[in-house]
Amino acid sequence: MLREFGKPPVVNGESPGQKEALRKLGYELFRLRTEKPSLRQLIRKFIRIGEQQVSNTLWFLHSSASFEDYEPVWLFLFGFDDQELLGKRRDFQRKLKAVDGQLAGFKGVSKNSLRQMVAVIDRDLAQKQRQLGQFEVGPAVRSELSTLSGVREEITSLGLSMSRLQLRIQNSERTVRALKEASTNIDTARLEELYRAAKSELPQLARKFSELQSFHNAMVESKVRFVQQGIERARAQLEEREAALSAAAGRESALLKVISDKGVLADLNKIHMEVNRLHESRGEKMGLLSRIEELEKELEDTRKVLDEAEAAIAASQHAVDKRLEIFNAAFSDYSRRLYGEEYVVYYDAREVKGRKRYEFKISNVAGNEGTGKKRAQIAAFDLAYMKLQSDLRSDTVRFTLHDQVETVSVNQLQTLFELAESVEGQFLVCVLADKLASVDDALVKRAAVLRLSQEDKFFRLP
Repeated sequence: MLREFGKPPVVNGESPGQKEALRKLGYELFRLRTEKPSLRQLIRKFIRIGEQQVSNTLWFLHSSASFEDYEPVWLFLFGFDDQELLGKRRDFQRKLKAVDGQLAGFKGVSKNSLRQMVAVIDRDLAQKQRQLGQFEVGPAVRSELSTLSGVREEITSLGLSMSRLQLRIQNSERTVRALKEASTNIDTARLEELYRAAKSELPQLARKFSELQSFHNAMVESKVRFVQQGIERARAQLEEREAALSAAAGRESALLKVISDKGVLADLNKIHMEVNRLHESRGEKMGLLSRIEELEKELEDTRKVLDEAEAAIAASQHAVDKRLEIFNAAFSDYSRRLYGEEYVVYYDAREVKGRKRYEFKISNVAGNEGTGKKRAQIAAFDLAYMKLQSDLRSDTVRFTLHDQVETVSVNQLQTLFELAESVEGQFLVCVLADKLASVDDALVKRAAVLRLSQEDKFFRLP
């Protein structure tokens, strides 16, 4: 990727925009096909210039990063190739946490108690309805009461219908957003790779890749238009229901006034008010009960998806174990040659709050290590990772850039540079010339890429 000051980035001769450029670069460097792990996360392991990266071998992300951010990165680096599964697992872990938090807001609210309260309210409503049926009024008023009951049933029916239409509109709007998001997040690099493979097998392929992209985009736009037409129809129906509800509410008010004007006893109005209050109370409690059950169902479904994801990851642990075995052969060798101690990376797979966690660690790391020793350990780790990629003949990046390497002891620098020269990859460091006094001069000359001085500064600055 090329980027001039004040100009958009250029990837392979194209200027796709900042977001698309990062996506393309992520694919070119790491064969990333999903958003998580991201290029910004992975690159912090390969370019160690911040204090967090140069001081921590495995915990190289931003200091605010959570364990959920690290886990997919570690698994990806050490051989778990299903990036989509890792991304979905992380999303569902966050969803599980969010739903769990919402349920915690109902702490102290018992579903059983709500059901019992609703049962009592239903009993009271039945009693009030019997009282209304037994109420002695004249035939004219009884007819108007019957009409009022019908109007109220109509109001209830219209309310339910409007709720269903609102829900349909919300679901359709989510579908439109998902379609548009899917269109912008399509893995064009992967599709182009598949197209090239098909082209090699079928040289007479009639359609160009750009035509396939246009066809896909046209299909998405067609789906969006279809769903939006359904939204418009639902909104028109909703407006009709709202008008009908307003008219029914007007008829209800008029009937109540007529009944009142005919001198019906105040007790009748009192019973009607109690019936309305009971209906409101019942609706409130049923709403709470429905929301709790909805969240519990969502929690159960999310846990099920997570269990399936974790089972798939567990089934692929052998691939991670194999790569760790190859990696540790080099890591233990390089760390021993650098400072006489052998280190290995391993992972703990354990249950935490009912979920399996994979936490990667380095064994035998003392908490009171010196800064230079830590720098050497990080260098051994990154060189071993380049060796792993070389042994696997992977087509991803094989380089690492380190800052503050001057804290490594002079004796270790010679060994470090010898190790770097033996690995198929680039180990980039910035170091003062006087620090290299004890390093083999021939090695320095072979490895030096750029020499700067007071007379010859970076970018030829004066």
